Amino acid sequence: MAKIISQGTFDSVVLENVREFDMPLEEAINDAVKEFESQRDPAMLGPSLKAMVTLTESNPDILTDEGIEFLVQLIEEWKCRSDDPTIPEYLACWSIESCVKHEDNRQNLVAAGALSSLVSLLHANKSNSRVIKTTCKALRAYTLDDDIRQEFGKAHEHARILVEEYSMISVCLEMLKDWLHESDTASELLYLVGKLCVRAEYCQEAVNHGALAAINDVLLSFPNHPILNKQTISLLKAMVGNDKVKEEAMKSGIGQLVIAAMINHQSIPSVCEEGCGALSMLSLRVPAHAKQLVQAGGGQAVIQAMKTHPQNKQVQKLGCMAIRNMASRTQENRQLFVEYGAEEVIQTALKNHGDAVKDMAKAALRDLALKVELVEQWRGTGHEISR
Repeated sequence: MAKIISQGTFDSVVLENVREFDMPLEEAINDAVKEFESQRDPAMLGPSLKAMVTLTESNPDILTDEGIEFLVQLIEEWKCRSDDPTIPEYLACWSIESCVKHEDNRQNLVAAGALSSLVSLLHANKSNSRVIKTTCKALRAYTLDDDIRQEFGKAHEHARILVEEYSMISVCLEMLKDWLHESDTASELLYLVGKLCVRAEYCQEAVNHGALAAINDVLLSFPNHPILNKQTISLLKAMVGNDKVKEEAMKSGIGQLVIAAMINHQSIPSVCEEGCGALSMLSLRVPAHAKQLVQAGGGQAVIQAMKTHPQNKQVQKLGCMAIRNMASRTQENRQLFVEYGAEEVIQTALKNHGDAVKDMAKAALRDLALKVELVEQWRGTGHEISR
């Protein structure tokens, strides 16, 4: 029978390492982790991993090369073990905290084989919703470009590896079929697919594996789950950057479902934000789509979202973009937006958010043929540049 160990017991071992052996805190925790791991006792390993997650969360710089190798090794060892289902979850959490806002850790973990290990962990725990959610978050952390200390990251390359080497788009969409009944798990699977649709061919791959059908199914079958609706619309927004996918999406009637979700979740800013973004992308450079969406109530849904969330910068910015894209090439839509009170909400957005929405707001006013003050940034003087 496994020995039960409390967090306090683990902490006392760490403290002993610090006091008796004069170890730095990171080394003391690593030593305790290895001690309990060497005993292969999940009850002892759990508290040590929890401590590592907490420590890394506050200081991801502590993850050394040795720590990276140890983390990947532990994931490999525990991915298929059922001694304690919380351990795979802690391992994925450790990976997340090591990667967020830390590009060097991301790249070093990838080099050490972390993506392969995490994908294997996901495959081995398809019936464990907590592990699925945490592992999806861990994989998504490798697609971030959030370290301001680095000029360039490898988010795109990491997404490519996950799609081309591990088929994660098809894997997630297949797993989604078994988890539609649980909105949090389904949301994480959809969120990961959206982060992987970084190329036109990946968007098409998602369609080929049933993404549009899944989106329609979710929006029709789970209208009262705002988080699930938000992630579903977010995935759609990513996919319709591909013009062929955009055409297929509109033929499927997905635009009306997005509008319905925006109306149903009018008070939820994240749903309104993603809805405005999706309508903007669906109507971009396609007047027929713009006309269809406005006739279905898309224009009114966008205006109402902006009125409901005047202090939400992203809703205002994406709302202005949606107005512009739905109105710019369709005279009939321009008149309707004026009747809906677009000028007032756009001016309110400018007043509340200034430079953050200025470009989109002024573009919307211009394409609605409304009064707008355009600043001339530069005018040539007619003189040659001195050499």
